[in-house]
Amino acid sequence: MAGAEPEEQIRLPMFYQSWRDVTFLHWRYEPSAVHGLLPSGLEPDVRDGAAWVGLTPLRVERFRLPLLPPAPGVSSFPETNLRTYVLGPDGSDGLWFFTLEVDSIPTTVAARLGFRVPYRWAEMQVERNGPRIGYRSRRRGRPAVGHRIVVEPSAPLQAQELDEFDHWLTGRWRAWTRIAGRWADLRVHHPPWPLWRAELATLEQTLLTSVGLPPPDHPPLVHFSPGVDVRFGPPRFSR
Repeated sequence: MAGAEPEEQIRLPMFYQSWRDVTFLHWRYEPSAVHGLLPSGLEPDVRDGAAWVGLTPLRVERFRLPLLPPAPGVSSFPETNLRTYVLGPDGSDGLWFFTLEVDSIPTTVAARLGFRVPYRWAEMQVERNGPRIGYRSRRRGRPAVGHRIVVEPSAPLQAQELDEFDHWLTGRWRAWTRIAGRWADLRVHHPPWPLWRAELATLEQTLLTSVGLPPPDHPPLVHFSPGVDVRFGPPRFSR
């Protein structure tokens, strides 16, 4: 269930990685605008009468398989995911990824072939300039699809400053996919997100409209996290 604490343990991880300098941008949408983009079997996870769409740029670090060290040159890379929140075929809440832009061709190929997750190879950068963090992305082969985002994190949010909605948006413990025609969930486990205040200095993006969403007509909600260490479980098929 969505929330601050991990839903379940992952005793035999499939692989490990760290997520660093994570920015969460969220917009409200009419549920019908999102529902029409979902495959049969998924429904929008509606909150306060709205579906929610998140754009999340970050740095992936130290990708590794169990019992092996990170491979030099391919274990760290920028990533941006565009996702929405759904109820799966068994009623469990989770993520549906519209796209995952990533500056790693091995990750793109392995994720698309192995898990049918829509990774796309992009030219990307994550840079720090004083207190600000900038994220840039241009999809290879479609350079008009991408983003330029600059945020300025300020200070950690204390527990009493966070509410259940903050955790509902950020604390998600599975993503849905279809493998060989069957629904499966991909589970993650990590500590609760340390969330910070952040100001959005720059936002230029074409990812939302590229997947068929209407252009947003309001500023996004903004959260930032310095990051967490993550364990990924193997696919679990629905009955």
